[in-house]
Amino acid sequence: MLVIVLVILLFFGSKSIPGIAKSLGKGLRDLKDATQEIQREIENSANSVTKAVDDHVKSIEKEVNTMDQERKSSVLSEEPKLPDPNNSSDQTAASSPISPASPISPASQTFPAGKNTPISPSNSVPRSKFR
Repeated sequence: MLVIVLVILLFFGSKSIPGIAKSLGKGLRDLKDATQEIQREIENSANSVTKAVDDHVKSIEKEVNTMDQERKSSVLSEEPKLPDPNNSSDQTAASSPISPASPISPASQTFPAGKNTPISPSNSVPRSKFR
């Protein structure tokens, strides 16, 4: 380091070294100020973009909440109407072929094709096929 200082002193002379140091310091300060200004601009841009995105997200959330409320209110207003069993003028109860109180007759039971008796363990597949 001492050798570098001696070379600079011999090359520039003792009278011009303070002016060179002053110019060098001023240049470094300008570079530091420019770097800080660029950094501030980047931060301001990032903050404005973040604010715009946040505003957009809030507006979308508001629209979604509004649509959700509308959907919930429409679902609640469209409750299915159950037939009144006491009201004989109700179309759905009158059009039913079997009333809930009537028993199922044996004639309405389904049997295998070609047989007139229901399937029971005695007339089903022989047990030997299962073993």
